[in-house]
Amino acid sequence: MRCIFIAALLGIALLVSGCSELEPKTGTRVTISIETAKPITRPQLAAVSRYLTLRGGLLLGLSGARISSVSDDSITLLLPGKNVPREDVNRLIEPYSIELYHLTNVVTDNNPLRAWKMKPPSTPGGSYLFSGPDATLVDSRKEPAALLAEVVGVPQAKPVLTGRDIQPTSTFQRAQEGWSVVVQFTEPGAKTFHRFTKDNPGEYLAVFYNGRLISAPVIKDAIADGQAHITGFGSEDQARAAAQGINAGTLPVKVKIAGIEYY
Repeated sequence: MRCIFIAALLGIALLVSGCSELEPKTGTRVTISIETAKPITRPQLAAVSRYLTLRGGLLLGLSGARISSVSDDSITLLLPGKNVPREDVNRLIEPYSIELYHLTNVVTDNNPLRAWKMKPPSTPGGSYLFSGPDATLVDSRKEPAALLAEVVGVPQAKPVLTGRDIQPTSTFQRAQEGWSVVVQFTEPGAKTFHRFTKDNPGEYLAVFYNGRLISAPVIKDAIADGQAHITGFGSEDQARAAAQGINAGTLPVKVKIAGIEYY
């Protein structure tokens, strides 16, 4: 029964990634261990397989990335046609996160007595500067952890939306200033986004990507179409990487690189 279960999972993974008998005879074989106290479930393993093969294509530009074998505690990923350096292999499992926070501690026209004032960057990708109690200054690029803790109020403050509320269909495009990523929320996410924008005109909704503030637009009108343009990326490469990371989704379990072999 266990063999049938694993075979079924492998079949799912291969269907997701695709497999060609004509693939290059050289490449990189990556063994990835699954670190979970409980036995991994079929949906979890299928999600891990999809995540790895998708990121192999999106981040490393390898169209033939595929799963070659699975077990209860490991997955073997093939990256045909290229000897991929370890630092690039490590990127496959780096966590990507996107979180949208309501800046309830930042001064707005409707709430001038709040503790923190914000100065937007003068150029795309630049720092947001926050001034607060006791002449405290926080630079969003140099002090991302302090920004989240002192200005946003994490961990007490919770995000309005996260990457789990975004569909894997993000695109990137040139904006009026710099570059932007266009995201489409899931149905529940779209409802939350509409409700928030309807109830909070004039408020800031800060977008954090991998723990760093990307943009903090002012809510002007209720947005009912479930789509958002995330601006603030200084280059096309940054916007592309963000869109790719968002589209790859998130890993459902903790994993690590157990071995790399070139063949």
